[in-house]
Amino acid sequence: MTQVIKAVIFDMDGLIFDSERLYAKANVKTAKTLGLDKDEAYFYQFVGIGAQDMAERMKKAFDDDLVDEFFRLGEEDAHELLLHGEVPPQPGLHELLDYLDDAGIEKVIASSSEVHMIDVMTKNAGIRDRFSAIYGGDQVKQTKPAPDIFELAWSNLGVSKEETLVLEDSINGVLAAHAAGIPVIMVPDTVEPTDEVHDKALAVLDSLADVKHWLKINLLYS
Repeated sequence: MTQVIKAVIFDMDGLIFDSERLYAKANVKTAKTLGLDKDEAYFYQFVGIGAQDMAERMKKAFDDDLVDEFFRLGEEDAHELLLHGEVPPQPGLHELLDYLDDAGIEKVIASSSEVHMIDVMTKNAGIRDRFSAIYGGDQVKQTKPAPDIFELAWSNLGVSKEETLVLEDSINGVLAAHAAGIPVIMVPDTVEPTDEVHDKALAVLDSLADVKHWLKINLLYS
């Protein structure tokens, strides 16, 4: 299979950065501070969705005030992680970005994280200028698995959806891209793909290095 790709939309947490595990550990720490006995596996169910949706789901199981305090403390822990630059890029990221640059393919980020978090993390990693635009969950009404964030990112690209590719690490992200009608590849991080993901994704690959290899075989560009 070959197709023309003119733009790639990257998710961020778990795809660009090895951040989901760090966030899960921070969430476990915050939960214990508040007397909640939850492990990392509990928080992995929220991978790919925004903080607001996560809060709404948690409030179905816990007191509203407790959840609000969890997010207040959790935001402080997240900012602490960012300030210390403890969020490494995923292996193969720079090689993939170089390949896309050489092919003249535009690159943007569309993440459930807030725009200022995306900006800080990419600047700390020295890759902000590798992307022409960034879009965050605070810019849309509904976060993944709703298609809003990918619709927003695509609407400013000036190419067709068929000429666009989404790279995602989460099930919610794959579902969001599919709902937007944009081809998607999953690179699983903390969550294994389901049968539904295999049906809806162009491919499920082990790493960003594998994405580069896949594109070399399947990509046509102009």
